[in-house]
Amino acid sequence: MKSGWHILLALLLPALGACNMLISETPIYGNADRASLAPRDGLWLSPSRGCEFDSREAEATWPECAMWILVRNRGADLLLSDGKKQVEMLGGFLAAGEPIIVQARWIDSAKKPRRAYYGFYGIEPHQIGPDGLFSAATVWVVECGTQANQNADIQPYPGIGPDCHAPSKDAVRGAARKSRRADVIEEWRWLRAEATAQGN
Repeated sequence: MKSGWHILLALLLPALGACNMLISETPIYGNADRASLAPRDGLWLSPSRGCEFDSREAEATWPECAMWILVRNRGADLLLSDGKKQVEMLGGFLAAGEPIIVQARWIDSAKKPRRAYYGFYGIEPHQIGPDGLFSAATVWVVECGTQANQNADIQPYPGIGPDCHAPSKDAVRGAARKSRRADVIEEWRWLRAEATAQGN
């Protein structure tokens, strides 16, 4: 089983390497920052390039290239899975602002002792219901800077240090705005409720 770091990237932004992801060892956002909107509980799916399958079938029948997220507790719990039977549970927190920031907590099981880390994503909700729950979203990773290519040195965004650690809320938000590009955004949509998602 891969660590949460690798599954997090593989599921949300497969084209992006981990080295340019803005991270933190402590939470940047807290309860006072909580967004009023939340993702609808259930199974979420993003179209994967070159991975065609019938999403109406149970997940157990999906091919290895399939990737999905099971959202619980209005996004507080995110169960990331793929067709290779790799699973990782993440903690999610949506911080209000423009754009909304997803603060995702995962445990790096490769570290001894195991350590918690936080990664950040920009999110633009769509299909918002009267209950404040949304059923579709544009999502992208918050990068710590620009690179000429994936092997080039990172030029940090303003307020971000060379270690790619997030120093403040404003720095995360500023980096999120600069990170949104057509080549990295992913469109996620709610597919069905969890009871159906179990394949029963």
